[in-house]
Order: sequence, then structure tokens, then C-alpha cells
Amino acid sequence: MKRILPSLFAVLFVMVGSAACAAPTSAPQSIAATPTLAMNATAVRVTEIISATPNPAPGAGQVVSARLNEQFVLRVQQTAILTDTPDQFGITFYNVAEDSRCPQGVACVWAGEVIVQITFQENGLLHPPVLELTTNPQDANHARVIEGYRVELLDVQPPAVAGTPIPLATYQATFLVTRAVETPTPISNTTNGVLDEPLTLKIFQPFALDNWIFVRHHFSHAARQSTAQP
Repeated sequence: MKRILPSLFAVLFVMVGSAACAAPTSAPQSIAATPTLAMNATAVRVTEIISATPNPAPGAGQVVSARLNEQFVLRVQQTAILTDTPDQFGITFYNVAEDSRCPQGVACVWAGEVIVQITFQENGLLHPPVLELTTNPQDANHARVIEGYRVELLDVQPPAVAGTPIPLATYQATFLVTRAVETPTPISNTTNGVLDEPLTLKIFQPFALDNWIFVRHHFSHAARQSTAQP
């Protein structure tokens, strides 16, 4: 019995020691597995976001040269700089806001229109307003006067096809830029006068003498003295 007991104690000691050594080994493996799965899941989500992002239009951000009184075509995010203007006036085809054109081969009550958004710049400085132009020639926004230049939207391609959406990158807009003709504003409330005859006027009221138009901006010194007297 004395010989058997020490042997049993030795076997138990070896078994307990083996179990104690094996326990720490399994714990790190289970801990390390959690971040590995999380990293894989994050990588998949990023890949899905990247694949869902639309491709930029061909030539996006590209600057092309144009001239006054000559048509030019722009893709979305392209900019045209008019080289024959002293202030290097330019426009950017910013976006397509609406496309309600009647598809080819379909009978529609209304032909529809394309509304595009543009921005403009002078001397390399971009101006923040986003302006809209339409292909509808009956609309006031078919052409706009910007800083002394008339910008007109002539055409937008490709044509609309039933059941086929048009990718933004394939839109091409044709523009024409000319110098705006300033129309003089007619003066209302003009009073006709006759030479050598008295005329009663209010301040800033225009009056005409022999087709010459004048505006009384202030009282003369003599007029102030006469009005001050009772």
C-alpha cells in the first residue's frame, strides 16, 4: 500500500497540471476569434458602399475652352471657360434636376423638358448660386442673363427612351453664351414741360423738355428760402 499511494499521487499531480496548462491555451483562442469576425464584417460593408457609389461622368472636373456666340457641349461636372471674354467667364454643368421628356415613340400630351443646374465663375473665382436652365423655350429660365452674359440651354442628350433610365454620366448639354443686350428701363411718371412756363415737380420726379428727360434730385438754395417763408 505504501508503494501504491505515492504512485497514485504522482498520477493525480500530472493530470491536474496538464489541465491547468491547457486552460489558458483555449481562452486566448476564443478571445482572438471575436475581433477577427468583426473586421471581416466591416470590410464587407465598406466594399458594398464602394460598389454602390456611381462612377463619375467621363471628363468630370475637366475644363474645356469655349467662345462667345459658338455652341459648346458639356457633360455633368465639366466646365467651359470662354477665352474671348475679359473676365474669363465660365459655366459648369453641375447636375440634372429633372427630366420629364416624352420618350421616343410614345404619344404624350406634353413634350416635357430637362432642367439642368449650372454654376458660373469669373477670373477663376466660383460663385456659389446654383442656377437652373430648361430646354422648354417657352419658359423664362430657358436662358438667363448672368453678369452681362446670356446663357441659353439649346439641347440635352441622349433622348428619353421608355423604360430605360438615363445614367447621369451620359447626359450632354449644349449651351450658347452671348453678350446680353441691355434694354433701357422706361421712365414712368414723366411730366412734360414747356420752356418759359412754370412746372410743379416732386423730388426725383422726371420731366421732359423737347424730348430731353431730366430728374429733379434736390431743391435749389432759392427754393429752400422761398419755401421757408410763410
